[in-house]
Amino acid sequence: MNSLETLLILKNTSTISHNKKEYFSLLAVKDVINSNSVTKFNIEDGKIYEIYQNELLIRTEKFIGIENYILERTGKKDLADISKQIIDLNKHCYYEVSTADGYFEAIKSYIDYIVVNKDTISNIEKNFTNYNVCNIYVEIF
Repeated sequence: MNSLETLLILKNTSTISHNKKEYFSLLAVKDVINSNSVTKFNIEDGKIYEIYQNELLIRTEKFIGIENYILERTGKKDLADISKQIIDLNKHCYYEVSTADGYFEAIKSYIDYIVVNKDTISNIEKNFTNYNVCNIYVEIF
């Protein structure tokens, strides 16, 4: 499926417009996404909140391994110097895949993690009245 086909499928699912940008339901994207450039937003009552701390990265070449990625991302020299929370977050937001099936499995795994992540939920609840997974949308670029 190419990007245009993906966008056409998504446009027929749950979308919302805000400031001349279009956002897609995270749940709808789970089965049809074809991009590794994804930014998540909580949109509710005309307010928007970017969920930036859970950046998704899928590598299809130049594999370095999760441990090296975490060390590189944090600037640390030893995993023992990094909190369990940061390690866990990166393990769910960084994937190395070599097949199309692996790519889609990584995206599904990532979304499953994001929608139940306590830090994500807590941050949304600080900015909105409550957490509702149906209010999470993504911008695909």
